[in-house]
Amino acid sequence: MKEMIEFPTIFTFKAMGENTEDFKKDIKEIFTRHETAMITENISTKGTYTSISITVEVIDFDELQNIYTKIKETKGLKFHL
Repeated sequence: MKEMIEFPTIFTFKAMGENTEDFKKDIKEIFTRHETAMITENISTKGTYTSISITVEVIDFDELQNIYTKIKETKGLKFHL
């Protein structure tokens, strides 16, 4: 993957998890030091889950991996892309 992406690049991270304020806050907190290009949230039909997409500039592959590691550690996470 490292060779397939030219850095710096604009990258969209997606996290799906429990529809709680804590989950949403924790995911957004990962990106506080980035200039966020766009944040979108979608709530499931029953209101149980939420998906958050955040688009930011990523400087290098290490930063990309670091963000994914933090997303994976988030309480309430069900799935991420």
